[in-house]
Amino acid sequence: MMKKRIMGTGILFVPAPFAGIFMMSSSQAFTGEVQFVGVVESVSCDLITEVDDVNTGLAQLGRSPKGGTGPLVRINLKPDMNLPGCQALPWVSDSAQVVNVSISWVGPFVPGPAETNPTILKPQSGLATDAVVELLPLNANDASGRFFNLTAADQRTGLQHTAQLKGGSEAGDYQSAAAFVIAWQ
Repeated sequence: MMKKRIMGTGILFVPAPFAGIFMMSSSQAFTGEVQFVGVVESVSCDLITEVDDVNTGLAQLGRSPKGGTGPLVRINLKPDMNLPGCQALPWVSDSAQVVNVSISWVGPFVPGPAETNPTILKPQSGLATDAVVELLPLNANDASGRFFNLTAADQRTGLQHTAQLKGGSEAGDYQSAAAFVIAWQ
């Protein structure tokens, strides 16, 4: 009977030190960051994301040697011409019209000294911690890569970019993500 009482007492006292730890951890203050993205526009037209001519939001970057570069992956953000907002764009009624579009990217980009639209995407996870992806606009009409002038012929290709994995000194997988915001003007 005595042994049972001691074991029972031990069980009652074991949680007491842990209760203090749990209370301390729940009362500590933590800070973080939330990024908000959105757009105010006069025309609403959703985009289709194509990677190497396949309708997907996943860019398979292939392989890159340490210190080298992988293959170029083509990314097209093109208007979904099945939606009413896209059908209301000026080029639908007049193929000579030009539609001005701006793009902003949000993600773990390396800030550049004078860049208004970053192009080097850092990893968010994976073992290749010093690898990056270079995201470059192909048909932008300014040096920043933010602004595009699209014509009716651009309906099929949209805002064209390339992505390329650049290996660092660490081998392993690379994973990251970026969001884009488009404003039709």
